[in-house]
Amino acid sequence: MTQPVLEVRNLTKRFSILGGILGRTAAWVHAVEDVSFTVAAGETLCVVGESGCGKSTVGKLILRLIEPSSGQILIEGTDVTTLGPAAMRPLRRRAQMVFQDPSASLNPRLSAEQIVTESIENYEPLSRSARRQRAAELFVRVGLRPDMLDKHSFEFSGGQRQRLGIARALSLRPVLIIADEPTSALDVSVQAQVLNLLLDLQHEYGLAYLFISHDLGVVEHIASRVAVMYLGRIVELADRAALFASPQHPYTEALLAAAPLPDPRARSDRPVIEGEVPSPINPPSGCAFHPRCPYAIARCRTELPALRPLSDGRLAACHLRT
Repeated sequence: MTQPVLEVRNLTKRFSILGGILGRTAAWVHAVEDVSFTVAAGETLCVVGESGCGKSTVGKLILRLIEPSSGQILIEGTDVTTLGPAAMRPLRRRAQMVFQDPSASLNPRLSAEQIVTESIENYEPLSRSARRQRAAELFVRVGLRPDMLDKHSFEFSGGQRQRLGIARALSLRPVLIIADEPTSALDVSVQAQVLNLLLDLQHEYGLAYLFISHDLGVVEHIASRVAVMYLGRIVELADRAALFASPQHPYTEALLAAAPLPDPRARSDRPVIEGEVPSPINPPSGCAFHPRCPYAIARCRTELPALRPLSDGRLAACHLRT
């Protein structure tokens, strides 16, 4: 069996809330709880869920932009959670990130060339002309003109800035790209262009994508598999086609029901989700979704459902599916 590019095992992150005169921990925010998945080369795993479910935190934990409370993160078989800064440095070039807002993630003081070549300069002993040539090649590959190298990011349109961010992510030839809502700030037509670019790059370089999104239309277009998160936990993990055709967790069903349909006259027969997401500081007992679930039984209120394999190979954390 081929080793996955990324393997996450029982990843957990809790943030402390300090209180009182002495500033002691008064409570914990359960941001990510016992999350496990793999991503293979050439595969796109999409992580979806409502705002605050922990999906962006998972992406930051994998790159160790924030430190996990427990669990393991393996990139090409190496557990990065055990590495110090010096040992982590060579692996950072293997995993890169495309951020949600290119305006905030690109330094306005640097030229486009400097934005793309800064990381190359840190890792590869190339001359200035060689770095500029690499940047020009990357610009062409992501659909930008090489004569834009000397411009600054604020001189680019929104779609062009995101292409610049993608070029920066590609500059060190990574095997894994974490894309955190990379199209949410773009117009619909530009979204399609960026998504198609990501797919083309994946086919060309065999990239593994962890794609974080709340837009199910985008997810249906780009995903190989989909992980649905609710209040820090994965509640369903399935192939794209299977998940969209027959969701097995009530939360997944409700998410699909809330997604807009292309035909304005069409009506979904799935139940619409009601209520608010509970506080991650004090999550409900049992299944965290049970206060909003139309199918909840007594067991759901007291017993946490495990993420178990179903007959079709998908995973679901629901007492009604066991």
